Amino acid sequence: MKKEQIKGICQVITDMLMFIGIILSIISSSVFESSSEAVNKGARVEDVFSWGNWHCILSVVVVILMIAHYLQHIDFVKQLFTERFKLKHIYFSVVNIAFILLLFSLYYFLNGFSDEYLEFHKIVVHLFSLIILIHIIAKANKFIMLLK
Repeated sequence: MKKEQIKGICQVITDMLMFIGIILSIISSSVFESSSEAVNKGARVEDVFSWGNWHCILSVVVVILMIAHYLQHIDFVKQLFTERFKLKHIYFSVVNIAFILLLFSLYYFLNGFSDEYLEFHKIVVHLFSLIILIHIIAKANKFIMLLK
């Protein structure tokens, strides 16, 4: 098998796992709704929210897959820093800024675990999800070509 084919297969596997992980993370986020109800009824936040729930575990896996996805496109990233920044690269910058915001929201949310950080995390995740949806739609043809 050629190096390009192996690279393509790795990209497809990473993308598929990432997509499945994002869907499962969205589904598992319902744990926070039921947990919020328990907190409102008097349960301690530390007892209700933990790293052991499915949403947190899946989210960490998805973030790792996103980093792998980013590294698979490292040649393009390097190109951005060697060429003059062009208007067509704004989309890439928006995706990167949203991902960095997502990482910050995770860090601050887990560091402080307050309602304010939960709200910030929700806003960032919804923004990032919208950007990811646009990214998936925009790259659908390329993804289909990788499967062939």
